[in-house]
Amino acid sequence: MKQRIITGVILGIVALLAIIFLPTMAFALLLFLVAMIGLNEWSNLLKLASFPKKIYLGVGGITLLTVTIVLIAGAKSTVMDHATLARFVMGNPIIYGLLIVMALFWLGMPFLLSIHSRKPLALLINREFLFVVSILSLAALVITLVTLQQGLILLFYLILLIIIADSSAYFVGRKFGKRKLAPTISPGKTIEGALGGLVIGVIFSLIAITSFAGGEMPLLTGNGSQWILTLNFVSLSALVVIVSISGDLFESVVKRHAGMKDSGNILPGHGGVLDRIDALTAAAPLFFVGLKFI
Repeated sequence: MKQRIITGVILGIVALLAIIFLPTMAFALLLFLVAMIGLNEWSNLLKLASFPKKIYLGVGGITLLTVTIVLIAGAKSTVMDHATLARFVMGNPIIYGLLIVMALFWLGMPFLLSIHSRKPLALLINREFLFVVSILSLAALVITLVTLQQGLILLFYLILLIIIADSSAYFVGRKFGKRKLAPTISPGKTIEGALGGLVIGVIFSLIAITSFAGGEMPLLTGNGSQWILTLNFVSLSALVVIVSISGDLFESVVKRHAGMKDSGNILPGHGGVLDRIDALTAAAPLFFVGLKFI
């Protein structure tokens, strides 16, 4: 536990400094490197032989590098046009289309997992399916985080929402958990823990949007009713929490099928990179796309 806490603190500090101080190009390149580590961990989860692994890493690496270059180019063009990177991303049919596809994919994941917990779905452990999903998920994560860095408060909110919901689910589950959420997937998770994480996540959402409703850095801007804006934002946040839980469970399905406890061992006490970003990977594209409908 001590090692886990130390690693967590160091990761938190590094992430905070990177988000605040790195320019868009450097931040995008950093996320590209993180995503490549995640890609390598996925290749191990997929149990790929030498040649298929090279193909997988090649296809995935080219995809992630292309996305990173497009984002960097977009950031430079928006500076010249006095626009935002978010507008550039939403105006790019391929980039934004990818985010919409992944947002819908993760939105449907809780339903797929509820079926899988009763009767295993071959799709969720299909190698070809995971080949595509893993690459697109990491690409969508890079796009979302780089774009949200320009709207700093939204990126901080998303990360804090997931951390608070996840931590709350853990502690509520340990204290009050009795009924298993998905015993065949992740025996440690409970329904009480998940509900606790959801409720506390919603409370945090209400506090955040109330506290940052005005001022120089409002959490959201809009021309409609503040009440409707708040309701929509809190509803989106609740969906994001639910999807973040399913992101964690989805990785658990893959790890269980691969016979692995963790996706890697690069982070002492935490396992691999994928073990740390699974919830964020699922939640980020849904959050970004959902903001457009608030």
